[in-house]
Amino acid sequence: MGISPNFTETSCLHEADYIPCYISNMRGEHVEALETTVRSLDERLNALANLVNELMVNVSLIREQVEEVTLNLGGLINQVNYVNTAVSELQSQSVQSTTAIDALTGQLLSVTTTLADVQAELSLLTAPIEAVREQLTALIGTTATIDTDAGTITGEIVTVGTDFVQVQEPSGAVVLIPLSNINLVDAA
Repeated sequence: MGISPNFTETSCLHEADYIPCYISNMRGEHVEALETTVRSLDERLNALANLVNELMVNVSLIREQVEEVTLNLGGLINQVNYVNTAVSELQSQSVQSTTAIDALTGQLLSVTTTLADVQAELSLLTAPIEAVREQLTALIGTTATIDTDAGTITGEIVTVGTDFVQVQEPSGAVVLIPLSNINLVDAA
């Protein structure tokens, strides 16, 4: 960086005041640039928070779908087994029965593949939150500083739930923090 266009050596007449004067002249430019950067980062953080909220909604929906598919899969497997038995007995009588078995088997494979894909996606989506939960569980009974989108909380880690942490601040106040809102955990 060069010298500020507003800076003049005559504005800093005394040698002892030269550096503080120069810094003062440069400060305005830097403050403006930092404010612009902070606003940009704030907008990005808000966008990221919105994406995290959407992600959590999608994770909940995926979990529900996985549970539903898992429940339906047991019934579907029983049905396929019944159909396979019936087809084995009637295979010589009907080519149409063989086609039905192939269709059901394809559906089962498709459902199984979809279930595996959904479970893999669910694992990827929940891995960061699980890592935070494990870190906090190891800190139960100790003092830690937790940085969230809403601010920084310092206190004793009391309990870690499936999707939250309970912190008791030095004032005695108890704070529940959703794990999805935690940006950083620093053990004291």
